[in-house]
Amino acid sequence: MAFKSYLRFFSVALAAMSMAVACGDSDDPKGSDGPDRPDVPGTEESDLTFTMSATNPTESGVAISIVPSNDNEYYYWDISLKEQYDSLTEVDIANSLKGLTADYLTRGPIEVTAEQFESMVQLEPGTEYYLWAVGYNLPKGTVTTSVTKVAFTTLQGEFTDAYKAWLGRWTVTSASSASSKPLTFTVDIESVNSAKYAVSGLTTTVVDIPATARFDKETGAMKLMCTSFGQEDGGGQIGLVEIYYIGVCEYNNGYTVVSGDYPGMEAEMDADKQHATMKGLSVSVNGQSGPMDLDVVGMEYMALQVQGGKVVSFNPADGFEQGDFPIGPYSMTKTASGPLAVDASQKAVSTTLRLDALKRRNAGAAQRYSFVSSELRGMMQAR
Repeated sequence: MAFKSYLRFFSVALAAMSMAVACGDSDDPKGSDGPDRPDVPGTEESDLTFTMSATNPTESGVAISIVPSNDNEYYYWDISLKEQYDSLTEVDIANSLKGLTADYLTRGPIEVTAEQFESMVQLEPGTEYYLWAVGYNLPKGTVTTSVTKVAFTTLQGEFTDAYKAWLGRWTVTSASSASSKPLTFTVDIESVNSAKYAVSGLTTTVVDIPATARFDKETGAMKLMCTSFGQEDGGGQIGLVEIYYIGVCEYNNGYTVVSGDYPGMEAEMDADKQHATMKGLSVSVNGQSGPMDLDVVGMEYMALQVQGGKVVSFNPADGFEQGDFPIGPYSMTKTASGPLAVDASQKAVSTTLRLDALKRRNAGAAQRYSFVSSELRGMMQAR
């Protein structure tokens, strides 16, 4: 599968944990919905049901309980943004789960405390989610029941002064990958929640999707994240691509890009709260001779071919040249304070959920792409 799920984080950790398992039905009033068993094409009939709960939410975790009616039947479970899940049909979900391997499936009950949850994966503060499960036939690779789900909302964190200090409009200056002339950007940093920002304008390309940054509560720093925005059809010889705001790394006297979910650059605020410096971090990859660390020198929007494995460039925005991208460190100067929150529709900009496999199509996509990049020496995946 070409998409990422919270379940991937849990699969290894759950197997290693010793937990107390509830063996009976729950009387929790916040228990599960359904199942209604709609007529879903490809769905087999099964009597499997689930007793589920999602309780004691924190800013980034929740206590979950899933008790199937038959411990011998496989099922798939996951956690999804409520907003994203509600935009899908049961047919969409059934189709997205075809052909799963046993690594993605579970048998028997699951009990996870909020503390255990947070040690494995971090949810977004102040955000609505579903915990959901569906029966599964492993040999046939199809779902066997309709979805059983329960909603929960994580707690909203505190918007501290250190967090708010990053909000607003900044002039950002960097070196150039293609010339000795510096690059200058007008960048807006807006709030998504108490741990996350939407960053607009930090690109030489025509892509207008906000990048994602995270706030480090311990240090007050802001970390720019490598983020996948899903897939679209680039048309012609380009074909299906996955869009990334991606880390560009020095490699073999040139540059390569590294996909994955990792912080690529970190910005530290000066004492005056009006200036900051953003520097590249390192990312671990599997090289030809084993694990190795690469230094991120900049970040940019690029597309990776799903078939063909090449890096595809976007057309340049006005005032920038084709194939140029920023090289750090970046110098940041605040020019205006901004609003506290972005529009709610941007909260799902950088999801890491399995349902991202449902591809979005853009009829004008081909106009956004230019050529297969010759400046980059292939691509790598973060460990």
